[in-house]
Amino acid sequence: MPRNGSGTYTRPQSDYVPGTTILATSVNSDLNDMAQALTASIARDGQTIPTANMPMGNFRHTGVADGTARTDYAALGQTQNGAFLWGGTAGGTANAATISLNPPLAAYAAGQAFRFQTGAAANTSAVTLNVNSLGAVAVNKGDGTTALAAGDLPASAMVTVVHDGTRFRLIDPAISPTLDAITPAWVDLASATTTDLGTVTANVRITGTTTITGFGTATSGITRKLRFAAALTLTHNATSLILPGAANITTAAGDTAEAISLGSGNWVVVDFTRAAAGYAGNILLANPVAAANIGINRGTEQATTSGTAIDFTAIPAGVRRIAIAFEGVSTNGTSNKLIQIGSGSFTTTGYISSGGAIAAGSAGGSSSTAGFLVGNFTLAADEINGIMTLLNISGNKWVAAFSGGSSAGNFGAVSGGRLTLGGVLDRIRLTSVTPDTFDAGAVNIMWEF
Repeated sequence: MPRNGSGTYTRPQSDYVPGTTILATSVNSDLNDMAQALTASIARDGQTIPTANMPMGNFRHTGVADGTARTDYAALGQTQNGAFLWGGTAGGTANAATISLNPPLAAYAAGQAFRFQTGAAANTSAVTLNVNSLGAVAVNKGDGTTALAAGDLPASAMVTVVHDGTRFRLIDPAISPTLDAITPAWVDLASATTTDLGTVTANVRITGTTTITGFGTATSGITRKLRFAAALTLTHNATSLILPGAANITTAAGDTAEAISLGSGNWVVVDFTRAAAGYAGNILLANPVAAANIGINRGTEQATTSGTAIDFTAIPAGVRRIAIAFEGVSTNGTSNKLIQIGSGSFTTTGYISSGGAIAAGSAGGSSSTAGFLVGNFTLAADEINGIMTLLNISGNKWVAAFSGGSSAGNFGAVSGGRLTLGGVLDRIRLTSVTPDTFDAGAVNIMWEF
């Protein structure tokens, strides 16, 4: 028996004694035993194959070459480098990628993880991956059931996928607006009825003048920064294209915006900045017109020297406070002066308004449902000097307050009132109850957002 089971070799014959006859059977027994021991040993040139597990006794193999077949063991350097998992730059197409591993993969199995780099274009729809020609397998999001959407695999991205036994699940890049939004490049995209932001992964300069009604389909949470090269119309839709102020926006060259995908082809524009506005702020987000007209805006003064009504129209949406200034306003009659407001047309009923005049030792009052009373001036000789302020409480509810006096009658007057309009205020009229004809003075309005 060449070895005793613990690796120790024991000769079958005892030592030969000098001067004695050496029998052939004894010598042959020794030699045969040694031949068996050598046969059971591992040859350095690889001729022999182990027939059982080989414990290393806490020692290691050193100077080993890299493994090249699935049945080779790996050098530590190969493991550190991730060579077995790296598929290089994907071939095929952005939606049907292919990679090759070395050594080749024999079959798909749950738990396999692979890394590769995407090609020069982002995906535009669901994605499959074919490893070593074993067959195309769907690449889904981390939940394993949701297919990838356009732009989920950006161009030249480093990708990690794990096989779950049925399909690949995308582990990296994690689909989030943060990762997607860091792309600094700007690319041109021609305006169209549906300007598909899901086909690009960068900041976008929108060219052309075609009216836009949608931004296409992209994963929920994806953010796109936009810059407009020319004037076009963005069409508000309460579901698919939600715009600041819930109204259409006409762009100008240099205007910028930020849009966030809500998924399923729906987008919300959370920021729109006019290039000509010269500033940014919260007002800008809610009302671009207000942003371009920050501060007190003054209308065009109108003479009150003729006619029975003085109108101010085209007041922009979003105005919250309006001041009406009266300078020596007079009529040829004795009826009270009124301020009427409107949305599309003037409202002439439904006001709750009252006013009074105060003179030395006396006072008087009036009320009206036809408009906001301008004090209580009932003399033909009255020349009204004062200010009426209109304040928007909420929605389309307005309250009015006036204080002033008459340079002819030597008395003062105050008034107030309220009205809920049927729409957004866009016009103001100065008239009188009868109505009388204006014959002196001037009036103007000022407004703030």
